[in-house]
Amino acid sequence: WGDGGEFYVEVDGTDVGNQHPYTATATVTEENVDLTAYAGQVITLSFHTTGTTNRNFSIDDVLISANVATDIYINGIENMVDGGRYNTFPKTIMVNVSNLGAVNATDIDFHLQIYKEQPYEPESYHCWDLESCFLITWDTISADGDQATWYWTEKRSHSPTHSYACKPDYLETYDANSEDYLVLHDWFTIPTEVNGKTVHAAYLNFSYWVQGEFDGTNPVDYGMVYIINATGTYPVGGPYYDSDGEWKYAEIDISAFIGQDIKIQFGWFSDDYLNYEGMYVDDICINLAYTSAQPLVFQGYKYTDLAANETKTIQFPIEFDPDEGTYYIQVYSDYEDCVPDNHGLGHGYADEINYTIWFGDVCDAAVTDVTAPAEVLFHWDTTSTTNYVLVPINVTVYNNGTLTEDVPVKVSAKHKLIDKEWYDDVESGDQGYSHPEWGGEGHWNIVDFDFYSPYHAWYFGDPASKTYPAGVNAAFMLT
Repeated sequence: WGDGGEFYVEVDGTDVGNQHPYTATATVTEENVDLTAYAGQVITLSFHTTGTTNRNFSIDDVLISANVATDIYINGIENMVDGGRYNTFPKTIMVNVSNLGAVNATDIDFHLQIYKEQPYEPESYHCWDLESCFLITWDTISADGDQATWYWTEKRSHSPTHSYACKPDYLETYDANSEDYLVLHDWFTIPTEVNGKTVHAAYLNFSYWVQGEFDGTNPVDYGMVYIINATGTYPVGGPYYDSDGEWKYAEIDISAFIGQDIKIQFGWFSDDYLNYEGMYVDDICINLAYTSAQPLVFQGYKYTDLAANETKTIQFPIEFDPDEGTYYIQVYSDYEDCVPDNHGLGHGYADEINYTIWFGDVCDAAVTDVTAPAEVLFHWDTTSTTNYVLVPINVTVYNNGTLTEDVPVKVSAKHKLIDKEWYDDVESGDQGYSHPEWGGEGHWNIVDFDFYSPYHAWYFGDPASKTYPAGVNAAFMLT
């Protein structure tokens, strides 16, 4: 459109338009120019202005399109999704296909191939049983500065007779405000190949015993596991804060670090309130899994005709009894096609799709959401012996398995301590305590020995001899 401006449509400088020239008028006009003669060529398309000066024209929405003769498109497998899990393997694979081209196609070949992943068992590659303290294998770091950090101990162990604990043996519980690390001393290479076998996956395994603190919402005293490489430190496991008084086994996928030099790092963190025994680690191992076999377990093929713009479903009867496991389903066509590889898999077929499915019985319930009011008003009835309030708790549960079954849901509530009424780490002197004595004087003192954390404690007695006198009664009070 315009006010009389004139122009030509040209390909490589040659006029190819339907008008010679076009004259733009006030009416918006749509124009189609046939470029079939240039199919398969690289061209320069131009709009060449000409005619009277002080005249204008505008063009918009330039589109170059092609009506291909044949374009075989595999839309998908009906009643199945990529990544799905099913407890019944279909007796027939139904594949939905289309001919998006402008020409009828005959004897189109479609191939179905099903592969099964053979389970592999990770193999132990290297272990640290923590029985050789005299070797400089692990470094301990006290990031909080109190020097009460990870310690080689016999107090607890998963395998006889030693482990590493997050605190020294002379402490019954870990210190307040801890930040301590246990780090592998030397760099360790996770190989890409072992004895001619390609490493498919790598796992960090270890046993742990832990007693930390959970405030009802979040862990506040807990352990973490990190992997250190050339670019930084990355958390890979945790938080660990309660093992129910037992040793537990942890397995962490560290396949992302295959081929890299790494260090393993354990960390322990705590707040300044309610300290417990802490964390122990033992029997630390790197396990490797090698590329698994994926044998072909079934194949079939079908020939069919597809008219231009027709869609249909072709069926492949399944003639084998599948075992539980992971299957890879490939459907492709070798037909000579104008637009190959619609799904961009790069194998050069007219088209191809690949599905991964799990077949077998899976019990997998997931809690996706929990909601409860932030506050509930509790009316206390002094005349009643059974006072309670109803708290509405809504839980959203999803059955992510392959079986139809009832999902049991248990909801529990715990009291959360949120107010700290008093705290004194005895690092700032006498905070106004009352400590009277009867039969003596001056026996209550702040000392720098036999402290719990970090450096000082109150002591009754003679600091020099570390004895208390006979016949003295004393009290220590917060007033």
